[in-house]
Amino acid sequence: MIDVKPLFQWVQSNGEAKAIQRVLIKSIIHIKRFNISLTAQTIEESASLEVPEELYSILLDEAEKVVGVKYSGDNQ
Repeated sequence: MIDVKPLFQWVQSNGEAKAIQRVLIKSIIHIKRFNISLTAQTIEESASLEVPEELYSILLDEAEKVVGVKYSGDNQ
């Protein structure tokens, strides 16, 4: 399991206003496949969010596409 919160903090800091929602919409089929409830509100309100590594990889890929740059993992 990997904490996805830092990735979404990076998306929020580096993407457009609705970037988190765009990542979630593009990944919704995979999120549902893992039977996880993941919304912009839960991301905002949670201190951390653990997801399976496979789902994290999918979210990372979509986040990088939405933001337009590679995620370095340092939340900047």
